[in-house]
Amino acid sequence: MRNKSYLRFAAAAVFLAAAAYGGAAFLSEAEPKPVIAVCEAAPSAPDLALDGTVFRSETVVSCGISSPVVLPREGEYVTGGSVLCIADADGDAYFALCDEAGQGAVIPALAWDDGISFFAAPCSGYFSSYLDGFEGAAPENYPSLKKSDNADAVGRIVYGASWYFAASCGDGDFREGQKVTLTLKRSYPATVQSVHDGTVILRVREGLYSVLYERRANATVSFPGEGGIVLPLKALHGGKEKYVYTVSLGLAKRVPVEVLYTEGDSVTVRSDELRVGMEVVVSGENIHEGRVIER
Repeated sequence: MRNKSYLRFAAAAVFLAAAAYGGAAFLSEAEPKPVIAVCEAAPSAPDLALDGTVFRSETVVSCGISSPVVLPREGEYVTGGSVLCIADADGDAYFALCDEAGQGAVIPALAWDDGISFFAAPCSGYFSSYLDGFEGAAPENYPSLKKSDNADAVGRIVYGASWYFAASCGDGDFREGQKVTLTLKRSYPATVQSVHDGTVILRVREGLYSVLYERRANATVSFPGEGGIVLPLKALHGGKEKYVYTVSLGLAKRVPVEVLYTEGDSVTVRSDELRVGMEVVVSGENIHEGRVIER
């Protein structure tokens, strides 16, 4: 009796195993294999030579003082609210006050208390006495720029963390958000802020002091390839945080990416984990981290 029960149990186990194997095989055959693509390098465009204009955030200083004496040196950084210029007639009194205070400049309150006529800097930034009349121009107005009359001004204060370069460009030369290198007398990393009606505006976040006296300028724009990887657009997943699935040792691996731009059915992305020649999953059912990718 015991042997018969054992045989029945063994037969049932073999039947169930065979059924499970057959079902798995059926599902495997019914489910299409994932489509795989190979990562390709984004092409680099040739350098562009542009004739454009440099724009800065600038405040023209008109002090309203008769025979003013400007205190900051050319290119000196001034602090907003500090004494920028004084009346020539009050020069001796002001410098005597500086000597008494034991410093090269005094706070406006002390100058005011001593009856000294002065003008305070309206903002912090680099002071320059050089004026070209385009201090109030904005890159969005390029190329229609209007020159201002700064007859009563003693100079300007250049401020802010960024400056801009605007120039005419051809269709398809640039795209918004693109990272490029802008070269004037030196090179700067720049970002394409806008492309509109044949005009490109580049934003630069460094080197403000080095362009204090630049306006009309010949520039070269280079495209460093951006470290981009070209993939089929269907390989891209996610909402705000984008990712793709690569194939690593036969398994799907989720890799976060930064989208640089899309063009047709392709997308160019950047990621420290992607390399040219790596495989990514373009499409497939139930793709997830760690899934076996069948060929």
